[in-house]
Amino acid sequence: MKSTGSNTLFGIRRGVVITIGALLVLVLVLFLLFALPGIRRHGAQVTILTDAPGAAVFVADQYVGSTPLEVFIPRGQQQLSIEKPYYTTLEATEEIPGRLLFTLLAPRKHTLSYTLKLDDPAGYLAWRLQDLYQWSMITNYSSTYRYPGILADTASDLMNTPEVKDTRAFGEFVSLLPRLASSDVIEEDILTFAETLEIPVPAAAEESFDFSGVYSDEQIRLPGRDIGFIHVGGTELSPYYISTELVSRNLFLEFTEDEPFWSGENKRQLIDSNLADDTYLHYLPEISSRAVLQVSWYAARAFASWLDEQYPQYRISLPLAVQYDAAAELFQLGKLWQWSETPFYPGTPRYAQEGPKFSQPAVHRVLRGGSSDQTASMPESMCSPVTGFRLVLERK
Repeated sequence: MKSTGSNTLFGIRRGVVITIGALLVLVLVLFLLFALPGIRRHGAQVTILTDAPGAAVFVADQYVGSTPLEVFIPRGQQQLSIEKPYYTTLEATEEIPGRLLFTLLAPRKHTLSYTLKLDDPAGYLAWRLQDLYQWSMITNYSSTYRYPGILADTASDLMNTPEVKDTRAFGEFVSLLPRLASSDVIEEDILTFAETLEIPVPAAAEESFDFSGVYSDEQIRLPGRDIGFIHVGGTELSPYYISTELVSRNLFLEFTEDEPFWSGENKRQLIDSNLADDTYLHYLPEISSRAVLQVSWYAARAFASWLDEQYPQYRISLPLAVQYDAAAELFQLGKLWQWSETPFYPGTPRYAQEGPKFSQPAVHRVLRGGSSDQTASMPESMCSPVTGFRLVLERK
């Protein structure tokens, strides 16, 4: 009698069992390949584009990279934030799609494009110039330490804001570029910048500024305040008035009483916010019995804004370096260093305009002494026992 036990398994023919097992393995493999990835990562591979490359992207407050960017984002409603220095931060709520099957071989793809608004063109240009200045001091670039093409990126950003090319800040920016061309790589970047924006290739030129012309003994005294301004002008300068004395301690104390954020008692918060250092308002009477010293540029500028709000018929601010120069040609401005509104870079033109906001990358400011041939610089948050400030007043 012939036995058939070897042809069955659990009472089922062995061939059937093998077939069923093979099908189960196949189903498992198909599940692992085509379904499980979609279950574990249910969402889309999202490409995020901006008209300002290099913008930082945050998803649910988590940094995920900079544009142009491809990143996986889970399915559902997601909060995105796009940030770039001197641009208005863009907030967006997006519905991200998803796919369960075949995501390993053909992941769900989604594209998001955003337009960013350049909020502070002058600050943006000063920031880019600061970067270029730092890279200009390096000439031994290598495959692991490559020059990042700062000006090509700048041109790409400005292509979307063509009105910036008509500003004085842009003219200043372009005039400085030849002075920072310390290598062939930067020279090529300057050429790319000019070609992209369709402007003449900037060439170094000798500086000249005519300080001759209008000057008078006319003075303005602010009502209720012990501070006077004397008239200055010139053939290439709009008439203005510069304070005859540095801002006094008494006047600055009035400001801090009205704005306690800037008082000495609040120094710790100012330091933590990088708006001052630990010597802020640490008076040294032997240096000056009248002027307020050891104030940061931020504090000096805040004081000017505070005073400006109280006299709507005037525009009150810190002087530009060129305004110091013109005034120093006419009368003595004292021996102490004094804050200016002008950002400092090597070879800064004397007509430099305002620089970045204090919340952005740090820029040094020009310090002026009592004559136009005295120039130094200092970080905006630094305080010095030999540095005070005076003001400029213009009629509206």
